[in-house]
Amino acid sequence: MINITKTIRISVLLLIIFFVTNEGNSADRSININSLLRFIGMEKCSITMLYDYDVEGTYSVGKTSCTIRWNTSDRAFRVKWKKGSGSTILIAQSDGMFEEYDSSGITYCGMFIFKNSSCLSGTYSRADGKKFKIVKID
Repeated sequence: MINITKTIRISVLLLIIFFVTNEGNSADRSININSLLRFIGMEKCSITMLYDYDVEGTYSVGKTSCTIRWNTSDRAFRVKWKKGSGSTILIAQSDGMFEEYDSSGITYCGMFIFKNSSCLSGTYSRADGKKFKIVKID
């Protein structure tokens, strides 16, 4: 027998994905998406993180820096490190926490933990356990 509740949730998630991937005012989409997620009891879904947190920008991370930008072709945040080559991927986990993976999305690199949704400061926890203060500089 088909689970009606599960089917409805999947349908709503497909509708949410449709809203997220179409052009328009992202603030308006965020409000609609948040309302839908609350309605189906999934308010902590990471899709909303794309609109609730101002993560894009350049950050001072310890003695180096990085730039975080939304990549439309990947539909993911990309991190470019000053002293590195290529880029890594950021995946929203929960309020203010973004996990960083290598470009293939497989190997864990670290975690950005922001103090609030403005993402002006926080901590970067590298995969080896070292922690660095982060400050948005642009």
